[in-house]
Amino acid sequence: MALAKISPVQKENRIKQAIKYSVLGFIISAALTALIIKQPLPKFILPGHLISRPIDFIVAIVYLVTFFLFVRLYRSNNKYHTPFEYSMIASLIFGFAAQIYMVHSQKLYDAQFDISHLAKIVSYIFPIFGIGAGIFAMYKKQEETNIVLALRIAEREKAEEELHQSYNKIEQEVKERTGELSSANAKLEGEIAERTLAQKQLQQHISSLNCLYTLSRLIEQPQISLGQLFQETAGLIRNAYQYPDMTCVKITFQGIPYKTDNFEKTELSQYAEIKIKGEKVGNIEVYCVKKKTTDKDILLEEEHDLLKAIAERLGHIADSKLVEEETAAKNHV
Repeated sequence: MALAKISPVQKENRIKQAIKYSVLGFIISAALTALIIKQPLPKFILPGHLISRPIDFIVAIVYLVTFFLFVRLYRSNNKYHTPFEYSMIASLIFGFAAQIYMVHSQKLYDAQFDISHLAKIVSYIFPIFGIGAGIFAMYKKQEETNIVLALRIAEREKAEEELHQSYNKIEQEVKERTGELSSANAKLEGEIAERTLAQKQLQQHISSLNCLYTLSRLIEQPQISLGQLFQETAGLIRNAYQYPDMTCVKITFQGIPYKTDNFEKTELSQYAEIKIKGEKVGNIEVYCVKKKTTDKDILLEEEHDLLKAIAERLGHIADSKLVEEETAAKNHV
């Protein structure tokens, strides 16, 4: 999993370095093997002894020590291990076995000598297969990453389309409600007895619509951040209430508060949750700073409905913005 977190340039450098050292080791080992076969050194061979080749015994010890150091190094961390690393462990095992057989060889081309060289050939083959397997794993991982990115892009395009449709729907609703309110206003002008109450209700509806309309305009701004959107929305909500001077608002999203300059908690309040895909990610709190008449006259049920509608809209917008930021971050990497 850690390999997936590093950049493609780092991956490529690690693979190039592994290939370089493997090829270099293979060439040196092959050259030394050819030199020993063509020009044997009898003075280093002690026929009849348990350890007939002391030099090969020393090399076997080096193989063994290297093996334990290699295993200890890669067991000490929990990072993803490449196929090449496993192939090197196998290569060290066969290399050690080859040297042990060579230690007991009494002369050239006896059974121990042949088995030793066969084990050496196997030890050379393992790194080659490890490099191939590592390259295959890298390309497979890249292919999976491309598929994930394609899915993310498709999701983003779908979200943008839904957001565009939502904008159009809000504008249409605003136009329809504005027409309805204009007709209601004309009718209420003829009802003198109920004029005061009707004007109060109308003003509240207009404030709500203006708030929703202004919010839709804010959302349409492509460069606006979530923090700016929440801060602006807090002011819009306060101005949409019937007593803005007595109203304060705080929007909390993912633990970060955005509030009006006159914010103060009181007993008289309204509350709405901001949710993304059914999960609560924040809330909107509205408080009345001071009383004027009665509690019912200060905070209306229509205002609470507006608060819940804005909270639902902010949840949709925050979800879309987070998807856009995540996709942009992955494309940048």
